[in-house]
Amino acid sequence: MSGAGIARVKEYPMSIFKDILKVLRQQEVGPLAPFPEGINQYGLSISSRAVSLSVPPDAISGDVYVHTAAISITRDRSDPSATRGFFVYPDDQIKLDSHAKLRAFRAIRQGGADATVDVEYFKAAS
Repeated sequence: MSGAGIARVKEYPMSIFKDILKVLRQQEVGPLAPFPEGINQYGLSISSRAVSLSVPPDAISGDVYVHTAAISITRDRSDPSATRGFFVYPDDQIKLDSHAKLRAFRAIRQGGADATVDVEYFKAAS
């Protein structure tokens, strides 16, 4: 067989495959439901030491809303620093789309002022 069949696959834009994966994940998990107020983390302080999240055991995704000051984050369980991690500004939202990513999330403040974040967790809707 020549490489003709393989070449046809390369003609499709990568976004199509990402869209297909997204649909498959939604079918697999189904609709999401937020956790009750007492389970989510509101006003979580991000200071000069790396902070991880208190993830509910059945959380399958979460949104982190950044307030007051910039933070640096990692998603591989390593501690972020001023030179390691992704820089996130106030009013940005971070989407974490799996339990593993929620558990691996770490954050530290950037600059001299502590930051505050809100975290909303989601589970499969019943």
